[in-house]
Amino acid sequence: MTVLVDVQNLTRRFQVGRSIPIVGTRRTLTAATDVSFQIHEGETLGLVGESGCGKSTIGKLVLGLLPPSGGSVHFRGREVSARRGSRDWRTARRDMQMVFQNPFGALNPRLRIGIQIAEILETHQIGAAADRPGRLAELLQSVGLEPHMLDRYPHQMSGGQLQRAVIARALAVSPSFIVCDEAVAALDVSIQAQVVNLLLDLQDAHGLTYLFISHDLGIVRHICDRVVVMYLGRMVESGTTETVFRAPGHPYTQALIAAAPQPDPKARRRGSPLEGDPPSPLNPPSGCVFHTRCPHATALCQRQAPTLRPMGEAGRNVACHHGEAVMAKATGADAQPDWSADIRPRTPAIAS
Repeated sequence: MTVLVDVQNLTRRFQVGRSIPIVGTRRTLTAATDVSFQIHEGETLGLVGESGCGKSTIGKLVLGLLPPSGGSVHFRGREVSARRGSRDWRTARRDMQMVFQNPFGALNPRLRIGIQIAEILETHQIGAAADRPGRLAELLQSVGLEPHMLDRYPHQMSGGQLQRAVIARALAVSPSFIVCDEAVAALDVSIQAQVVNLLLDLQDAHGLTYLFISHDLGIVRHICDRVVVMYLGRMVESGTTETVFRAPGHPYTQALIAAAPQPDPKARRRGSPLEGDPPSPLNPPSGCVFHTRCPHATALCQRQAPTLRPMGEAGRNVACHHGEAVMAKATGADAQPDWSADIRPRTPAIAS
């Protein structure tokens, strides 16, 4: 399939702390280290991991909202990461949109919904001014809202309605790629299913490609074709969703799946949830950054960082010195939980 987004060795560092002598010195926080993946046209790539692992930073780097400290992002074969503000970057930004986690923070509370969507059309000079009211009504209807809601302020809408309006604003410029940054995390469970189904319907209708950032493995398993697992700013595993969930090859992936809630209390869990908090990104452990919480850690893990390498089925990559042994202990015969009966099953765009 055609590669739409190509991320190569993406790294992002932040300087934190004071630079005043005696009071304190500035320190370096590495939010993402050597992250590489591709997203094909029409597919959904899931980016998962604990809070603070660098998922949202990666999403902003891909869209060009943050400049990278190293590496590159290519969109439709053109590099957009190193040319922020250029014509290629502006063209790509119109074709790349974002749906944020908090719909109440994504919109201006003092402006009506219709004005905020119309601003996007004006900024990108899309359509004649006389045609915009009809376009705005069409956008709201496409996300399941009534046209009269264009006159409402954000506080006059529920969280689910507001997130639909945010999605309508992202669709206003007819993008081909959307980053969904925890797009349903702030919503009630029943509303989450409605919004996820809406995203799938829009993908089918408009041929959209998604980078779906989430910590909810149940939703990720249902809608994503492939998955990238992040820990402390590093990729630890990637592969098709079916492969990763059936036989996770990294102990961190196993722990994430074990910690996910299961509707069947009699279902046997594979592995144990992690204990403790992840190390500080200001002072990451030497060697494998996961060894301080890993039940399989050895002296090799403490002194040498593993590289992401092919393992098992085609397309699977794991960064673990003992990945083969970890994968062998994963029982593929266990019944997988029905994470959400309200979310319709996803037909994978990429064959496993």
